[in-house]
Amino acid sequence: MRVRLALVLGLVLDVGCYEPTLPNCTVRCGSAAECGGDQVCGSDGWCAAREVAGHCDAADAAPTSEPPGGDTGNDNAACLAACTNGTCDHGTCVLDCSAASSCPNDVLCPAGVPCRVVCGDSACGHHVECRAATECEIQCIGDGSCSDELRCGEAPCSITCSGANTCKRIRCADSCACDATCSGMGSCIEATECPQAGMCKLGEGCTTAGACDQC
Repeated sequence: MRVRLALVLGLVLDVGCYEPTLPNCTVRCGSAAECGGDQVCGSDGWCAAREVAGHCDAADAAPTSEPPGGDTGNDNAACLAACTNGTCDHGTCVLDCSAASSCPNDVLCPAGVPCRVVCGDSACGHHVECRAATECEIQCIGDGSCSDELRCGEAPCSITCSGANTCKRIRCADSCACDATCSGMGSCIEATECPQAGMCKLGEGCTTAGACDQC
């Protein structure tokens, strides 16, 4: 009987000490008592680490459908720290240049996080610099957008030149996988630099098919 009581007491103590780790921006709260671990209740009503608290809505709080083991909250924390000139979408720094003639100077993706740049009509008039990002997506959807160099680093890179007269020059020769499409009339007027000494060139752009995906 004493052995059984000891086992039951041990189980109760174990349960009492259980403190699950919750991703940031996944639990609604009204006070810190409703949050787990070292999280606090932010002004936006989400439980999060102190450096993230209050910014979950701006970072598009992690969805409840996030797969087990997902780390969206931490990804958003890294994005919020690096993406000072844009917004964060589930860990990706989004630089929104979709307004006509916006972002006339160099567009600089921050280092250490994925980056997405969206360029509208006559926007992104100078370099789009994405060499320091962990993944890069550049959307030149407006006519006359991306009228100078688009630069990717060693990380995966996806470039869409769907607007007319877009993407003067694409430089992604160092990328482990570069997928560049030049569907807009008059797009990619200068030779695109693709990985593997141009072996991954497809039309005016680049492909990630087969051996061209080295990521």
